[in-house]
Amino acid sequence: MSVSSMIDKVFYTIGDSGRTEHNPAEVLYALNEANREFRKQLLQIKPSLLYETETVNTVIGTAEYTLTYQPMRIAVVRYAGRKIPAIKQEDIADLAQTGTPVAYYMSSPSKLSLYPIPNAVASVSILAVRTTTAWTDASTTGWVEEVEDGLIAYASAKILGQPLPALPITLLVQMVEDSPADVLVGYGGSDYAGIRDYR
Repeated sequence: MSVSSMIDKVFYTIGDSGRTEHNPAEVLYALNEANREFRKQLLQIKPSLLYETETVNTVIGTAEYTLTYQPMRIAVVRYAGRKIPAIKQEDIADLAQTGTPVAYYMSSPSKLSLYPIPNAVASVSILAVRTTTAWTDASTTGWVEEVEDGLIAYASAKILGQPLPALPITLLVQMVEDSPADVLVGYGGSDYAGIRDYR
């Protein structure tokens, strides 16, 4: 569903279809708060539902690679199909030569460095949770309708100053367990299907 459609539904839910008491920016802010809270709770209960895979190809002699997003949590990094661990900054000096990478270091929020520095071209896959980015009214959510309805109810209650309803975390988890491909298509579904095999 588009976020603009969700905004319309919030206005309807709060009884302000004419948009005289509230403005679209306020509603969008409430929907973003609902989405952040939903993702935060989901991350605690079932983080695998938020995993996304990114693949980069190494360049000989280059340690640092820029990811297309800022990961909130990294689950697994694989160099040429082999899982490699994270290291601390103080351990980099011991590995600052060229060779086959055996570890990674996040040198900035969206930059991943490999050590030893790659001496061959290879594929690196990163399974991670993307940092939540704010929606605009032109965004689409990627969530299934049941989740979107829960976010609309949460945002509506927030705007009206009412008690906040529970977000549909348990419902989503159950739906995914029953049929992952149907629930998460376009939102990590293909990654989720292979989570158990990936680790």
